[in-house]
Amino acid sequence: MNRKPHRRAKRLAALGVMAATLVGLTACSSDNDSGSAPAGSAEVATTEAPIATEPTGTAETTEAAMWSGTAPNMEPANDATAAEWQTLFESALVEATGVPGIWVALSDPTKGYWASAIGDAVVDPNRPATVADHGRIGSVTKTFTATAVLEQIDAGTMSLDDTVADLTPDLAEQFPVTADLTVEQLLSMQSGLGDYANVPGAATAQAVADPSKVWKPEELIASAIDASPVQPVGTPGYSTTNYVILGLMLEVVTGEPVDEVITDLAKRAGLDRTALLPGVQNEMPDPSSHGYIDAKGVSDLAQLAGVDVVEDTDVTEWSVSWGGAGGGMYSVIEELFAWTATAMGTTMLSADLGEQRLTLDTLIVDDGINYGLGIFELSGLKGWVGHTGQVIGWESIGLYNPETGASIAIMTNGTSGLGSIIPALEVAMGVTLG
Repeated sequence: MNRKPHRRAKRLAALGVMAATLVGLTACSSDNDSGSAPAGSAEVATTEAPIATEPTGTAETTEAAMWSGTAPNMEPANDATAAEWQTLFESALVEATGVPGIWVALSDPTKGYWASAIGDAVVDPNRPATVADHGRIGSVTKTFTATAVLEQIDAGTMSLDDTVADLTPDLAEQFPVTADLTVEQLLSMQSGLGDYANVPGAATAQAVADPSKVWKPEELIASAIDASPVQPVGTPGYSTTNYVILGLMLEVVTGEPVDEVITDLAKRAGLDRTALLPGVQNEMPDPSSHGYIDAKGVSDLAQLAGVDVVEDTDVTEWSVSWGGAGGGMYSVIEELFAWTATAMGTTMLSADLGEQRLTLDTLIVDDGINYGLGIFELSGLKGWVGHTGQVIGWESIGLYNPETGASIAIMTNGTSGLGSIIPALEVAMGVTLG
């Protein structure tokens, strides 16, 4: 779905932002979230976010050399810089029509670290945003799932060459077209499978028509195969379907539900308020933002799902079970930042596998990204890696520069507002996203 009106952000719109559903941590505790600031004002984090500088990998990798990049500058930005960034993102919120709130955390190598919550977490009854708010992160979930898979590869319980038939023979029997797909092809978006979240008439249409439906992974896979022709293996194409399959592989290899595998990974990375909920559970912890559909989101959903949705619909209670291992997680802004600054979990991997993960060989032309093993680089932003995410009602982005340590994380609680925020990000970080 091309929902971004801003030209420079057009490529972000298809980066899996929609593909995960239409598919960082404050030093304050969750008890300190009264939101006493007036509506439209900001709560600014004045202390440092936790950075997983020594993440715990699997037992087999802790004694090996781990991948590492440059740590971000966590010295608090001075007052002038903080005020400049605050103004930038307050202005961006005005431009992001229909988006109630922005959560942002960033680190510049020379200017330091800053985090803020701007606008409203909930519209009715009004509650101003705070940096303690949980929000859905959509396709950034893929980076967690990929890291969990790669940890198993480091441990020797999986390999990149394992196929669907090798690890999940029942799934291969149910969907023969998937049988010979390898872990590497699924991770790197070369499976040829359609994206159930972006194919008209597939899971998105059904999820919007029945927001309370609890989806099984096999139903999501079936919807993609039924609604979209399967392309030859090796064909580049962003697909959340791949990550649903990887989630099922993780369950077989670990013997645990994928939500427990992913949530455990987040905790080992030092992220205590980041998790993947089981399919039957939908509610995020308090405090949390509500998600809303703006006018552009209404138009996009009509095109993709063929379903009319009222503008400004509060979708907080809609099921996100159809995001699953490809887009069902939530986080808080400074934990999203902390994860981003580990190259989306790459520091939890052995050095060799970490380098292989960041070999960005798959060029997805329409989306303008070079995709690695569960992580990407914008074609027009060499040297920066990360991911974007969207679930109906929320968007997110995390970008990290391994050479400089520069890092950025943004969350919004609107369906299509990220494109209007990108110019502020570009000015704050001194980059051009294309």
